[in-house]
Amino acid sequence: MKIHEQLDLAYNAPLRDSEGKLNQTDRNALRATLLQALCEDLSATMTADGAVLSFEHDYWGSLCVEVSLKMKDPEYDVEAAAQEHLNKLRAAEEKKIAAMKKAAERETKRKATKKV
Repeated sequence: MKIHEQLDLAYNAPLRDSEGKLNQTDRNALRATLLQALCEDLSATMTADGAVLSFEHDYWGSLCVEVSLKMKDPEYDVEAAAQEHLNKLRAAEEKKIAAMKKAAERETKRKATKKV
Protein backbone atom coordinates (compact mmCIF):
# COMPACT_ATOMS: atom_id res chain seq x y z
CA MET A 1 0.00 0.00 0.00
CA LYS A 2 1.24 3.45 -0.91
CA ILE A 3 0.31 4.95 2.45
CA HIS A 4 2.57 2.48 4.27
CA GLU A 5 5.44 3.27 1.91
CA GLN A 6 5.00 7.00 2.49
CA LEU A 7 4.77 6.55 6.26
CA ASP A 8 8.04 4.61 6.16
CA LEU A 9 9.64 7.40 4.11
CA ALA A 10 8.23 10.01 6.51
CA TYR A 11 10.32 8.51 9.32
CA ASN A 12 13.44 10.24 7.96
CA ALA A 13 11.73 13.13 6.19
CA PRO A 14 13.59 16.44 6.56
CA LEU A 15 11.12 18.35 8.72
CA ARG A 16 12.43 21.72 9.82
CA ASP A 17 11.90 23.42 13.17
CA SER A 18 10.25 26.83 13.06
CA GLU A 19 10.37 28.54 16.44
CA GLY A 20 9.87 25.28 18.30
CA LYS A 21 7.15 24.01 15.97
CA LEU A 22 7.09 21.81 12.92
CA ASN A 23 7.63 24.02 9.86
CA GLN A 24 4.27 24.79 8.21
CA THR A 25 5.52 24.22 4.65
CA ASP A 26 7.10 20.87 5.55
CA ARG A 27 4.01 19.83 7.48
CA ASN A 28 1.70 20.70 4.57
CA ALA A 29 3.92 18.89 2.08
CA LEU A 30 4.01 15.74 4.22
CA ARG A 31 0.25 15.85 4.73
CA ALA A 32 -0.33 16.26 0.99
CA THR A 33 2.01 13.36 0.18
CA LEU A 34 0.27 11.09 2.68
CA LEU A 35 -3.16 12.14 1.45
CA GLN A 36 -2.17 11.47 -2.17
CA ALA A 37 -0.95 7.99 -1.19
CA LEU A 38 -4.20 7.37 0.64
CA CYS A 39 -6.15 8.47 -2.46
CA GLU A 40 -4.24 6.00 -4.59
CA ASP A 41 -4.81 3.16 -2.11
CA LEU A 42 -8.52 3.87 -1.81
CA SER A 43 -9.21 4.87 -5.42
CA ALA A 44 -10.39 8.21 -4.07
CA THR A 45 -10.49 11.59 -5.78
CA MET A 46 -8.27 14.35 -4.45
CA THR A 47 -10.08 17.63 -3.75
CA ALA A 48 -9.06 20.88 -2.09
CA ASP A 49 -10.50 19.60 1.19
CA GLY A 50 -9.15 16.05 1.12
CA ALA A 51 -9.82 12.70 -0.48
CA VAL A 52 -13.36 11.90 -1.58
CA LEU A 53 -14.53 8.31 -1.74
CA SER A 54 -17.56 7.63 -3.91
CA PHE A 55 -19.72 4.56 -3.60
CA GLU A 56 -23.11 3.41 -4.73
CA HIS A 57 -26.01 2.89 -2.36
CA ASP A 58 -29.05 0.83 -3.23
CA TYR A 59 -31.56 3.55 -2.31
CA TRP A 60 -29.61 6.85 -2.35
CA GLY A 61 -27.49 6.22 -5.42
CA SER A 62 -24.02 7.72 -5.45
CA LEU A 63 -22.75 8.83 -2.03
CA CYS A 64 -19.46 10.53 -1.16
CA VAL A 65 -17.33 10.48 1.98
CA GLU A 66 -14.56 12.98 2.55
CA VAL A 67 -11.35 11.88 4.24
CA SER A 68 -8.93 14.56 5.38
CA LEU A 69 -5.67 14.43 7.30
CA LYS A 70 -4.60 16.79 10.02
CA MET A 71 -1.08 16.91 11.35
CA LYS A 72 -1.11 16.96 15.13
CA ASP A 73 1.36 18.65 17.44
CA PRO A 74 4.42 16.50 18.22
CA GLU A 75 3.33 16.39 21.88
CA TYR A 76 -0.19 15.22 20.99
CA ASP A 77 -1.24 12.48 23.42
CA VAL A 78 -2.77 9.77 21.22
CA GLU A 79 -3.62 7.52 24.17
CA ALA A 80 -5.46 10.30 26.02
CA ALA A 81 -7.38 11.21 22.85
CA ALA A 82 -8.30 7.55 22.28
CA GLN A 83 -9.50 7.25 25.88
CA GLU A 84 -11.56 10.43 25.51
CA HIS A 85 -13.14 8.95 22.38
CA LEU A 86 -13.99 5.71 24.22
CA ASN A 87 -15.47 7.70 27.10
CA LYS A 88 -17.69 9.61 24.66
CA LEU A 89 -18.81 6.37 23.02
CA ARG A 90 -19.67 4.87 26.42
CA ALA A 91 -21.59 7.99 27.44
CA ALA A 92 -23.53 7.95 24.16
CA GLU A 93 -24.34 4.24 24.61
CA GLU A 94 -25.51 4.85 28.19
CA LYS A 95 -27.68 7.75 26.99
CA LYS A 96 -29.14 5.54 24.24
CA ILE A 97 -29.95 2.74 26.72
CA ALA A 98 -31.56 5.23 29.14
CA ALA A 99 -33.69 6.64 26.30
CA MET A 100 -34.76 3.15 25.26
CA LYS A 101 -35.74 2.30 28.87
CA LYS A 102 -37.68 5.54 29.16
CA ALA A 103 -39.49 4.84 25.88
CA ALA A 104 -40.33 1.31 27.06
CA GLU A 105 -41.70 2.70 30.33
CA ARG A 106 -43.85 5.21 28.44
CA GLU A 107 -45.14 2.43 26.19
CA THR A 108 -45.98 0.26 29.21
CA LYS A 109 -47.86 3.17 30.84
CA ARG A 110 -49.66 3.91 27.57
CA LYS A 111 -50.80 0.30 27.27
CA ALA A 112 -51.86 0.22 30.92
CA THR A 113 -54.02 3.37 30.57
CA LYS A 114 -55.45 2.10 27.30
CA LYS A 115 -56.78 -1.05 28.99
CA VAL A 116 -58.63 0.98 31.61
